[in-house]
Amino acid sequence: MTTRSLQTTTLPSRESLILLDALEKANNDPEVKNFVIDISTNGGGSVDIDMMITSLLANSSVLYTENTMTRQRAKTTYVVDRNFDGKFDERDRDVRYDLNVGVLTSGFSFSCGNLLPTQMKDLGLLVIGERSGGGSCAIQQMVTADGFDYRISSFRARLADKNWDNIDGGIEPNITIEHSKFYDIEYLDKLMEEWYAKRQGGSSY
Repeated sequence: MTTRSLQTTTLPSRESLILLDALEKANNDPEVKNFVIDISTNGGGSVDIDMMITSLLANSSVLYTENTMTRQRAKTTYVVDRNFDGKFDERDRDVRYDLNVGVLTSGFSFSCGNLLPTQMKDLGLLVIGERSGGGSCAIQQMVTADGFDYRISSFRARLADKNWDNIDGGIEPNITIEHSKFYDIEYLDKLMEEWYAKRQGGSSY
């Protein structure tokens, strides 16, 4: 098992700031209980951002990988600077968002867009939508002879869930919904309320 530190000595990225701003606004609004992260059109991104999100929302940042040639398995734990003050200390533990979290996925959710819902589902948070598009985050960019661009998982490594099952082919959501319902806020809100109520009204940690 390895440990990696994720520290921000400068301001977070623009994308991170958008997420953090939304989280702060939602957490400070007494009428907001449910928070949806829409990655239904996310074709991939940064593992570090993924680890930041899982740390902030599920108090866990663990990555499971397997070497496709040797079958060697590796569990990497990230230590995250959760309050973005450039230090790893006890204040990071104070960062908490008391929200029910949902992750919205589709067949386009690839690479890190596949990793995030896998981790959230492993950690007991709700994944809604369609089966994710898969991908192992070790990506090769390919081009056909006639110029068609596409991406595939590389031969180097594959990602796994907490049970070491291969997630390269995508994962099933906890609740499958039609694409026409993806942005029906009242519908999503009702689904989340009912799902978390069955889990004893609990936020995930």
